[in-house]
Amino acid sequence: MISSRQQDAKPCANIALLTAGRDKPYALGLAEALREKGIPFEFLGSDDVDAPYLHTSPLVTFFNLRGDQSIQAPLHTKITRVLRYYRKLLTYALVARPRVFHVLWNNKFEWFDRTILLLFYRLCGRRIVFTAHNVNIGQRDGTDSFMNRFTLRMQYSLVDDIFVHTERMKEEIQNGFRIPSDKIHVIPFPMNSTVPNTALNCAQARMQLGINPQDRVLLAFGAIAPYKGLEFIVDALAELRQKDDRYRLLIAGAPKNGEVEYW
Repeated sequence: MISSRQQDAKPCANIALLTAGRDKPYALGLAEALREKGIPFEFLGSDDVDAPYLHTSPLVTFFNLRGDQSIQAPLHTKITRVLRYYRKLLTYALVARPRVFHVLWNNKFEWFDRTILLLFYRLCGRRIVFTAHNVNIGQRDGTDSFMNRFTLRMQYSLVDDIFVHTERMKEEIQNGFRIPSDKIHVIPFPMNSTVPNTALNCAQARMQLGINPQDRVLLAFGAIAPYKGLEFIVDALAELRQKDDRYRLLIAGAPKNGEVEYW
């Protein structure tokens, strides 16, 4: 946490980024963009979404509300730290300086975050903007339900503005949840600028991975889950190799949410 003396020395922030302590590339990418524009903000994160400049820049006030999120922790520890986090989050909403809360991701309990937590933010006088990375994950993953759609409609109705990445997503929210068009703003998905910089060149990388210089490499990078459609690129690879056997497919990622069967 930041001391009151350190807070007072920083520019007054009108924006708080509520990251739910995850999605490091997106959270840090947005934070870096705000910093480059000279906009002061408060960043609510965890050990997983931390970076040196969040502590050294006069424009950033970093609150590590979630702390360690190790999945190896015993169940009672996970329960305790989630409840502790919600307590800290509610306290923050009561006393925070920023008027604008930008919710990047919901937390552990989706139904609570979409309804009661947003109502609490509004009662605290906050303006809420929300990044909808997915319109309806339940529909995408075949787990949709009345409660899921109801709480989603509540969320889309309660927030003041919604950011999406495509026009199609805007249309799905507008038509599927009866949200006014002027409330939804399309911002194309940005480049990932948080990857590490190394001195490794293309030839050295191929050597480390055992890929010949003449091979033509296709890269599938990211989470491994059914909705990503990796099976289609595998099928496409078989067709490509019938024409040119130099093609290689490199899959870099990990099964999402224990999707070992799909992998």
